[in-house]
Amino acid sequence: MKNTLMSIALSGAGLAGIVQADVLVEFSLYTDTNWDQVAYDVTMQIEGIDLMGSMPDGLDTYNLEMQVTGNPQLGGLPFPINWSGQIDGFLSEYEGEGWGSLGFYIPDTDPTFEIFYPGANDISMEWGGNWDWDEEGNEIVTYSYGLATLTGGLADAVGLDVLYLNNFVETTIPAPAALGLLGVGIVAGRRRRR
Repeated sequence: MKNTLMSIALSGAGLAGIVQADVLVEFSLYTDTNWDQVAYDVTMQIEGIDLMGSMPDGLDTYNLEMQVTGNPQLGGLPFPINWSGQIDGFLSEYEGEGWGSLGFYIPDTDPTFEIFYPGANDISMEWGGNWDWDEEGNEIVTYSYGLATLTGGLADAVGLDVLYLNNFVETTIPAPAALGLLGVGIVAGRRRRR
């Protein structure tokens, strides 16, 4: 399993502005952990959260825009199919240990998406985190994500029980009000998982 460390340094002003940000998440879904066959490329924009340490603990509902492009050799469609709606997301933190779990339940409620990829989907991953400060007093959060999986409709459509997330890239999109506070020079934070 490829385990990747992901880091972000947040200034005090940045924390205040990014808490209510959206997040753009891009990843590939693989058929196995040899990482040699991509079943889908996925882009998700999740409203009102930032996975880089600002997602609230517990279960909540979020707006999601998702685009999926499949591998035709496995039965997926080679052109983008969009899903739009509300998803349930949860973050569980195990106090004192720096470990937790993160997941999203994507229901089967979008009629267009359902035509091509019927069935709800579940995404889950385990994470570990360390919090520290640099010499200038900025908080530094280092994440290590374990195996991340997807089960449900997308996996079923290519004849598999489970797909594996990798090539994970996250971009924080500051909320409109935050952009005014932070100034036009702010660059969104990005994280990559290979």
